[in-house]
Amino acid sequence: MVAMTAREVATTFDLPDTSVVVAGDWHGNQDWIGLALPAVARAGVRTMLHLGDFGFWPGESNHLLKSVDYWASRKRGHPGVDRILVTPGNHEDWGDLDRVFAEAPGSVVRVSDRVWVLPRGFRFTIGNRSFLSFGGAASIDFAARAAGKTWWLSEIATVVEAEQAASSGDVDVLLTHDVGRVPGFRVRKTIARRAGDWSPTADVYATYSRYLVDSVVSGTNPRVHLHGHYHVRDSATEALRGTELVQVESLAMDGQPGNMVVLDLVIMSATDLDPWRRVPAL
Repeated sequence: MVAMTAREVATTFDLPDTSVVVAGDWHGNQDWIGLALPAVARAGVRTMLHLGDFGFWPGESNHLLKSVDYWASRKRGHPGVDRILVTPGNHEDWGDLDRVFAEAPGSVVRVSDRVWVLPRGFRFTIGNRSFLSFGGAASIDFAARAAGKTWWLSEIATVVEAEQAASSGDVDVLLTHDVGRVPGFRVRKTIARRAGDWSPTADVYATYSRYLVDSVVSGTNPRVHLHGHYHVRDSATEALRGTELVQVESLAMDGQPGNMVVLDLVIMSATDLDPWRRVPAL
């Protein structure tokens, strides 16, 4: 088994892009990757932000990264996607991720030609907008998984990580895998359905993960909060501090409409990107 390797590290990013694409769960789906990344390139976007369950998995991560690099490269006259910044999810090889992050604590790590993984609490700037990445979530099926092989406790944040991120200052865009507060009807419905399918212990575990993320939402007061994990496309607005509002965008999974949005950083709006829609060549 070949582990991921750190090719480059950086303490932050300051990118000039005025728009980015944000994607929900991909689960290492090769067919979807081959559809999604060319669609991002056709949209003229150079930077993609991924919200986790990317597909890092024991024995499969390097194969995934080679595929992503291939589809992100220049093709058929399109310049390709320069970088993919991944906020890790829960269904990832956290053993490998922990090792890579430990080599350069607090830094973002490039693990392939175009893919970077972001540690919890990582802050950066794109188009003069501030971003915060806070990855991970609870695997509600953890009891059926093998600790250290198909499940790692480090998939959810620690209290210290949440407190540090929450106290790091306000942010324009918050990127998480799990949701914090749940204003969207479809996400609420999904959580309620899952609670009836699993044990009380699993439900408490998932609730605790959401609580930690919510503390980060409350502390950083984002204008836009994007997350995946629940595999539904949802959009809602909720008050945070007084009259200040957060726009919560929940993204669907691979193979579903609503898996990707274009985030316009000038007007701070999210528009669904349909990978099935072909743009005629000029």
